[in-house]
Amino acid sequence: MPRQSRGPKIKERAKFLLGALLALVNKELYHPSDIQVQVRWLGEETAARLFVKAQLKHLVKLTEIYGQKLTTEQIRDVLKQLEEFLQILEDRREKTQGASEWKFVLKLLNKDKEDNLKFLEEEWEKRKSKSGHDKQAKSDAVLPTQRSNIPGEKWLYQLKKIMLRIMSVIKRLYRRYSFGKKDNFRHKKRY
Repeated sequence: MPRQSRGPKIKERAKFLLGALLALVNKELYHPSDIQVQVRWLGEETAARLFVKAQLKHLVKLTEIYGQKLTTEQIRDVLKQLEEFLQILEDRREKTQGASEWKFVLKLLNKDKEDNLKFLEEEWEKRKSKSGHDKQAKSDAVLPTQRSNIPGEKWLYQLKKIMLRIMSVIKRLYRRYSFGKKDNFRHKKRY
């Protein structure tokens, strides 16, 4: 798989998609019934978390209504960058391979569209310059050091995703087999 770009085009697409989602959740955008994109704010804490549930084809239609149509591949690339590069997207899909429906949470500053777009711009540039600085530092190093016994951030993030999937499966099984049946797993007393 080719290395994904972090240039100005993908950054503008990310800002555009985020702007469309924020306009939709803040009711600034007309939402036809044939576009099935669910967006809602999670919790009332200071750090806003935006839950999104949609198929990529509906996100394409949403961006078209917002003013600039993005393709499914462009949207997929944007979501990947928001997850891996900016680390503000938390993937909530139970199955990632071949899943037509996307479920994710965006970790944002607050509920204001302009603040979040500015935050995305600044964070993108900060991380891009940091990754460029890291590459320069790596090329200047004489002997590379390797931490073999310490798990990296990526490994811990993957472990967290696996644990969340396991918990959701357990929760689903519990609901399926205990809904409306109070004594489902208990032995009944015999008289």
